[in-house]
Amino acid sequence: MKNLILAFLICNLTTIVAAQNYEKLFTLPMGESRFTTDPIGNIYLFSQGDITKLDRTGKEVGKYSTREFGDISYVDASNPMKILVVFASFSKAVILDAGMASNSIFDLNIQGAPFVKLICTSRSDGYWIFDPVAKKIKRINDQSGILQEGTELRQISDEPLAPVWIGDSGKWLLLNVPDYGILVFDSFGTYFKTLRPGTKGQIQASGDDVLYKEGDKIQQISISSGITKTFIIPENEASDEFRIEGNRLLISHQKNLTVYSY
Repeated sequence: MKNLILAFLICNLTTIVAAQNYEKLFTLPMGESRFTTDPIGNIYLFSQGDITKLDRTGKEVGKYSTREFGDISYVDASNPMKILVVFASFSKAVILDAGMASNSIFDLNIQGAPFVKLICTSRSDGYWIFDPVAKKIKRINDQSGILQEGTELRQISDEPLAPVWIGDSGKWLLLNVPDYGILVFDSFGTYFKTLRPGTKGQIQASGDDVLYKEGDKIQQISISSGITKTFIIPENEASDEFRIEGNRLLISHQKNLTVYSY
């Protein structure tokens, strides 16, 4: 009985449910677009080969468009001066500057790491990729040269792990493997731990925290401590996406993007 009581207390100490007071700031039409944000509050709506950049008030401040590489798979704006636009089906990535002009284009069929589909901006230098053949993360420079290699996934698990997302939080590098867990690596690419069970939905990583949405709640996990905070958010659907920047929550819902402060 004492053990059961202790387990109950530990569970409740490591999971904290918090309600927030949200104030709706504005709503923007976004149609079939997806969105992301950068650390200074700019918003990026993207669909097919088009990206529209909005400032934190929702005012349009730039555009980029191409039909050369098919549809945009995702956008990493963690560095607002070097916006990473990925066209996974064509194995291409485009780097945009803050004015939404194309600075460079590089091929993701990298020598020594072919068939790359997952890439993110490194907060230190270059880009992190997942090499699906070698089953490991690698850091590359702007010329696609390999600078660093991380722990092989085969050393982490005997299961055939297939990541669907990669992200650099500024402190940790993360790979999401749905139904298995979020693999956490340090800044050198060395495996640190697995946060289970992972998620099939969207993930945001910032500093020591990983965030993902479950229904009308956002789960925030501290990588170092393992403490989970659950935030109740305004009514939404399971397929809606979210981002948190500073004290603002952004949620896509029924072809609109709504921005809240809290």
